[in-house]
Amino acid sequence: MNASTAADPVGLGARTARGAAILAARQAFGLVASAVASIALARLLHAHDFGEFAVINAVVFLPASLFGDFGIGITLVRPFEEPSVQEWTAAGDLTTRAVQVCATLVALAAAGATALGYARIAMLIVLCGLGLTARLSRSLPSARLQRRGEFGQIAIAETIENIGYVTVVVALAAAGTGALALAGAVAVKECAAALWLQLRAPQRQRQQEPQAVRKLLRLGIPPQLGGALIALTDLFQPIAIGALLGVSSLGYVSWAYSTALTPMLLVSALDRVLLPALSKIQHDPQRSALWVERAIRLNCAAVVPMVVVLAAARRDLVLVLFGRQWLPAAGFFVAFAPAIVATALSAPILHAFNAVGKTKVGMYLSIRWFALTWTIGLAATAIGGRVGFGWFYAVVQLGYAPLWWKASRELGVRVLRTSAPFVAGAVVAVGAATGFDSLVSRPPGMQSLAAHVGIALTALVGVVALWNRDVLHDIQVVLSSVSNRTAQAQARYGAADQPPANAGAIAGAIAGANAGPIAGPIAGPFAGPFAGDDRRLGYHKALDGLRAFAVVAVLIYHLHLPHTGGGFLGVDIFFALSGFLITSLLIEEQLIHGAVSLRKFYARRAYRLAPALLGLLVFALVVARFGDAKLTESTWFGLPFALTYTTNWAATITGRSLGLFQHTWSLAIEEQFYMLWPPLLVWWMLRKQSARTIMTKLGVAIGAGATWTAWLWHQNPSIDRVYYPLDTRASELLIGAFGAVAWMYSSKRLPRFCKWIAPAGLGCVAVAMAFAVTGDGWLYPYGLTLVAVLSTAAVIAIVAFPDTRFNRLLSAAPLRHLGKISYGLYVWHFPVYELAQLRGVKLPVRYLVPMELAGSYLLAVASYRWIEQPFLRRKARLAASQPAIGEGESAAVPALDITRAA
Repeated sequence: MNASTAADPVGLGARTARGAAILAARQAFGLVASAVASIALARLLHAHDFGEFAVINAVVFLPASLFGDFGIGITLVRPFEEPSVQEWTAAGDLTTRAVQVCATLVALAAAGATALGYARIAMLIVLCGLGLTARLSRSLPSARLQRRGEFGQIAIAETIENIGYVTVVVALAAAGTGALALAGAVAVKECAAALWLQLRAPQRQRQQEPQAVRKLLRLGIPPQLGGALIALTDLFQPIAIGALLGVSSLGYVSWAYSTALTPMLLVSALDRVLLPALSKIQHDPQRSALWVERAIRLNCAAVVPMVVVLAAARRDLVLVLFGRQWLPAAGFFVAFAPAIVATALSAPILHAFNAVGKTKVGMYLSIRWFALTWTIGLAATAIGGRVGFGWFYAVVQLGYAPLWWKASRELGVRVLRTSAPFVAGAVVAVGAATGFDSLVSRPPGMQSLAAHVGIALTALVGVVALWNRDVLHDIQVVLSSVSNRTAQAQARYGAADQPPANAGAIAGAIAGANAGPIAGPIAGPFAGPFAGDDRRLGYHKALDGLRAFAVVAVLIYHLHLPHTGGGFLGVDIFFALSGFLITSLLIEEQLIHGAVSLRKFYARRAYRLAPALLGLLVFALVVARFGDAKLTESTWFGLPFALTYTTNWAATITGRSLGLFQHTWSLAIEEQFYMLWPPLLVWWMLRKQSARTIMTKLGVAIGAGATWTAWLWHQNPSIDRVYYPLDTRASELLIGAFGAVAWMYSSKRLPRFCKWIAPAGLGCVAVAMAFAVTGDGWLYPYGLTLVAVLSTAAVIAIVAFPDTRFNRLLSAAPLRHLGKISYGLYVWHFPVYELAQLRGVKLPVRYLVPMELAGSYLLAVASYRWIEQPFLRRKARLAASQPAIGEGESAAVPALDITRAA
């Protein structure tokens, strides 16, 4: 072992972790893009289209496995030194020849189909062939970038690929092109990625050496043969299933297979950086075994929860997202679940064997898989149809067992011991959810409980997995490596976890003698208050932009325009933001001043919230008299409830319209939350409860609230009962509070890749807004909770990374302006809309909508200038009576625009 191979592993670990983090972020985006494409295609295409494309694509792309990667993968399985120029040249020559052979075969196939009169088939072949040649030509630049550790360039190329695929496939499918949409999108995405990679990693010099070609062929044939056998195994679906069961049945199988395998996008991020990393420490078997075991644990932690949701909630997912026409494919989610888990366990092991030069292991596994599929699988499909194939696919995963035994004996990797908690949890969760679904009798039209039970059990599995010491330790190490904390990375190979040496000192220096009631640090990756960072909230312009995004969504929703049915989710963003900001500021006040004045807290709330609402009351009572009798009566009926902040309960219990006060239900929830949560939090802090204890209690409360909401929805799916009351919506506010406690007491800075959480999370919420409607059954058991989680994660990312491009976008002057008047916009828009609809019912929409928006905006600006500002100045004087704690108090529901200091 030379000196370079024995170098300090910390740098290697940091580079590997950074690469994994970059690719994982890209894979997460790909996961979202794939999900969006799947939903759109399931609604635009038929099973026949999927089946037709599956046949052509599998046949055309077969040469990619037969001829495509000779010698390229082997350039990564090298000692620490860089492969020679001759070896790179040889790999390039092999790739060029493969491209030439494949292009010739595709041209001949397309010409033959055209001569026989199958012009559509010829077009499919040409498009898939174009994608094939692009995929082959990108393999060498990708290997070169991967070898150099430039994972960011690979991530950019694949992001371009994802965007191109989703855009093209949805556009072509909407145009009614059928299977051509899939083929065209494949061609575009492969060509776009290949062009980028060729530009970023060109081959600058060439040195011919025949011996290098022969060497690469000799080393590359075993893994290449294994890949070819896997490709021939995959041909079982288009050939055997298509011939025995028909193209439509093949479409069901193909669609379900591609949908169920989406979790593997996350797994492949780690696996792709694992191979070159293992090749550099191949002379240290103990460390290699530790790396492989940790890769298996992280794979399981990423995949198992998603597998449980897919398997347990299969019918609900298909009905809600894809439609009833795809229900025949729902059963395959259970059949494919073992394959996903088995792949997550086995992929790191195969990389480990390749890294030590035992490339024949994967080849033998492929031979076994090929033989089983084309014998037992063929018989099972012929006898049992789709059901027979599903059972075969689930059982055949036992073929991985010899690989696990071989890894334990030769590599020292304890596969079963490492993965047993995850696999057992997945089996219990799926079995319990499926059994519960079969035992419970459901009234007609009620959705299955399996989805919600499965998701609850998945959360339990995730909690157990995170409390597993090894998994928690691995996640700590990855985050530490990404943050270049070399001391933390070194502890990855140590025998015990060491808490940060300076955590207590930092906490004491900041908090002073009165360190605050929350004295106990959170165990694991957390430490004492403000440890390592000054976590004062401060004023963040981007949060004004976030408020603008949320309030505009609500305004558009109430206009009842097409494709705006999910705008009501903007209220959920405000709920999560409210819980986060109020909790952060209360903790900050306690830590800095040693006490929280609830009297001043409620006085500040009154100065901020009451004036605009009182102005609305006067306005509503005056203008309601100019409306019809029904509007006047309902407005007078809602007056006492609006004054007492109980409109949410009035809407739930009475079911009557509250007139121009109908929208104040969200303000009522906010005010009721303020009555309950701050005193409880202060009491906990006075009892010197640790942050970990507070988070545990919040987690229990959130879980109980979400479970209570799901149970109510299934007992009686009434939107009023689960949408308006505090007991069913409090979990969203508490999710924000949970995020605040975790953020304020975290001792670590978030790794840089977490800055993408904000755009990704809000992007997911925006997609939900585009597709959701108020009657969707998935929203109330878990959908609104998920929106709150995504919103809280986005808020933390915005606060943690104030200088990102996304923050600068949210900080644009127009958005900040709308954010500052968001409370007024929410308060005033609804009565304006109601009166405009009443008086302007004969106006065209193109005139009525601008009038409504303009009227709402003008009233909001006037309210902010002449009603709210005088009381905000009183609020500022009240805040000046004690030392300032920052400019961070901010907005909840548009009802809670607490701008500036406490």
